[in-house]
Amino acid sequence: MKLNSLKTGLTVVALLAFSAFSFAQKVKVVKDKLLDKKIFEIEINEDGAKKPKPIKDEMTFTGQKIKSKFMDEKYMLNSGVYTVEVDTAYVEGETEGSQVMEKTINFTAESVNGDKEKLAWTGSVTGEDIEGTIVLSKKDKVKKQWTFSGTQKTRKKK
Repeated sequence: MKLNSLKTGLTVVALLAFSAFSFAQKVKVVKDKLLDKKIFEIEINEDGAKKPKPIKDEMTFTGQKIKSKFMDEKYMLNSGVYTVEVDTAYVEGETEGSQVMEKTINFTAESVNGDKEKLAWTGSVTGEDIEGTIVLSKKDKVKKQWTFSGTQKTRKKK
């Protein structure tokens, strides 16, 4: 009787150890194929500015990083690693009573410069349209905030 209890106990311990090892494995990061190598022409507007002046910019998704010419030149904040999440919904189609499935790609990214300023991007892409917000903060205090919107840049055919 004691031998069976001991075997059962050892089996349970072995199963728990194996389960813990299985769950402790690293999650494999999947390379983004939805936004990678896409370029968007955007217009950035500073929130709360007395005389808002829209800034024309180019936003690029390449190699799991997001890049903005304006943010790189002005704040030396660039190449934030981004993550994506896909959301689908049925929306009204062109003909009455019809519905079509629309895919929205939500993304987030963060980068930090030498002054310990953090730039956080959140946005979404639906079709060829992009929109979102950019927040510049230091020590968790918001210094500036912008909204942006634009469209995917069309590549010129050779």
